[in-house]
Amino acid sequence: MSGGGSQSSLRKALGAIKDSTTVNIAKVSSDYKELDINIVKATNHVERPAKEKHIRGEYIVIEN
Repeated sequence: MSGGGSQSSLRKALGAIKDSTTVNIAKVSSDYKELDINIVKATNHVERPAKEKHIRGEYIVIEN
């Protein structure tokens, strides 16, 4: 099973590029910029819990 690690690394790199692109598109063309950006950052491709500041940002935008 050679190449498994490099495939995983490539997948993570492509996911990070996709996340970055999505954030930049939201900054330019979204009516709900703050909400869209916080959702992307809270649900990114990195396998760890979302940062509290991104979750809190979603609640702040939704409440207003």
